[in-house]
Amino acid sequence: AAAALARARPHRPARQPHRPHRELARLSASFTPQRPIIPYNGSASTHVAAQLLPRSTIPAKSEPTMEASLQDAIRDVITKAMKRVVIGVTEEDPFDEANHKLQKPLYAALVPQDVFKGSHFERRFVTIFGRVWESLVCTIGAAHWGWAKTQHKLSGQIRQGCLARIQQTLDNLEHDRQARGERPRPNWTKELDFVRDGEGPWQDVTVNCDVFVSTSPNAPGCAFELKAPQPNSDQTKVSKEKMLKLHCMEPCHVTATYFALPYNPYGERHLYDWRFPKRWFDMQRDDCVLIGEDLWNLVGGEGTYGEIIRIAEEVGLSYRSSILDHVGIGQRR
Repeated sequence: AAAALARARPHRPARQPHRPHRELARLSASFTPQRPIIPYNGSASTHVAAQLLPRSTIPAKSEPTMEASLQDAIRDVITKAMKRVVIGVTEEDPFDEANHKLQKPLYAALVPQDVFKGSHFERRFVTIFGRVWESLVCTIGAAHWGWAKTQHKLSGQIRQGCLARIQQTLDNLEHDRQARGERPRPNWTKELDFVRDGEGPWQDVTVNCDVFVSTSPNAPGCAFELKAPQPNSDQTKVSKEKMLKLHCMEPCHVTATYFALPYNPYGERHLYDWRFPKRWFDMQRDDCVLIGEDLWNLVGGEGTYGEIIRIAEEVGLSYRSSILDHVGIGQRR
């Protein structure tokens, strides 16, 4: 019986340790990116980026410069978003002072209306601009790596045993399973090794990636689950499930998957302390987690994050006067 079972199972090569940043080197072997990557200088983001290319392509000294065409593309994405924000708060959904007084008479009596008008603007800005991150990752990824797409569907087959192990992993992280009532700590590397060892019949599965970056439409690449800097628990759980499925899928479409946050409201990565995603990922240690600068410098090369901030400041200056006038503090600018 054992011999028959061995003949029935296809040969499964030994799993290699999952190192997504190193796996990306396979992408770079087939093309030359628009911008070089500088070697490790002690920062986490440079360390991530330095592993993407063969050593022969990394200059010893020089700061990379973003192509003018990519700067223009980033500027265009940000400018279109700002236009939608301004139109939204001035025309489509302006602050209604009369309705505010009716709904919150005490607040209206105590606090100047301009303060609440500013809060109204902030909420609309965050809502609209929250949809821009995917466009920016796609724009920069396409320019730097060769091809990128938002909401990209990847289809294949996954063994039912792998799917069962994925569900088991998520259940263990969501519920108290320990004798002492302690929830297991997430560990991406161990979890990935566990779920990929599942057996059983194959099942058709399709996964929708927030952003997929590769050298060409048919080449394997990187899948990004791009969420707000403070995502809720359900969003993070779904992202982890999708990431695990992609690594179990045959044919395998990914060299790496990432849970990515566009910026860090806590400053440094080791200080990130939003509790909901910490249930599903080790936000400080899992190498599949990218936050802020590490994300942008991986997608576009070293210095990309700084360039985005610089371009955003440039665009913001052109809208500053109209925004301050709208919220009633134009005289203070």
